[in-house]
Amino acid sequence: MFKQSEQINEIAKALSAFQGEVENAAKSSTNPFFSSKYADLGEVLNTIRPVMGKHGLALAQFPSFEGDCNGGLVHVESLLSHSSGQWLSCVTSAPVFPTTGRSGKAELVSSQTIGSATTYCRRYAAAAMLGIGQEDDDGNSTSGKNAADKGEDQRKVEPKKEAKPMWNQAEDDEFKMLLDKIGSHLRVENTPKSMDELDNFTEIVLKSKANYPATVILPQLRIREKEFAARATKFIKAVVNPPKDLLPGALPLEGGE
Repeated sequence: MFKQSEQINEIAKALSAFQGEVENAAKSSTNPFFSSKYADLGEVLNTIRPVMGKHGLALAQFPSFEGDCNGGLVHVESLLSHSSGQWLSCVTSAPVFPTTGRSGKAELVSSQTIGSATTYCRRYAAAAMLGIGQEDDDGNSTSGKNAADKGEDQRKVEPKKEAKPMWNQAEDDEFKMLLDKIGSHLRVENTPKSMDELDNFTEIVLKSKANYPATVILPQLRIREKEFAARATKFIKAVVNPPKDLLPGALPLEGGE
């Protein structure tokens, strides 16, 4: 969601001057899961802050979390303001989902998980709003320029392999089946609370599916399906065999001895 002040001529002028001067952020951090480099939040802020102050710009970011220990959405509202009083703002969101621990069981969402997603949103929002890239600091070595300068043999660059789809048909079918089962389990209770829970859970899972591979989502979804199945079974038993103290005649009649 994007918003702006009534007038943006001054902030647009300052932003244009800023972008003409600022450099891209160097990718100095390594992602251990994908063996790739990226510019972390600190690098992005170190790149933009000196130039922002020179042009009367300031960036404030306000995080929030919507959900519980079973998952949810992290939101970060970023406000880019100018000394003239004009401003631009946007909201960046990212899903958080229970991760699979060493034991193979799903671990509840922790403050560290929420913090990581918040940092992710802050970094991408800051770079996007200010129009900076996250430049790879070892690009010259990849292109062979450094090797040529040193008189070394240039390395051949292998052609990029076509990216495989994150989900194949079998995984997609299992995902739909598990989601249908979870929906059936929650509909057993048929209460406004359970229906809201189903809607929220479905929204979170669908957003997660678009960003994570099946190897991350499916193991967690299988666990949640079993949990919801057990919950539905417990609910049915309570309806069919209510506690004795709730059976008709178990309570004293009004005025009785």
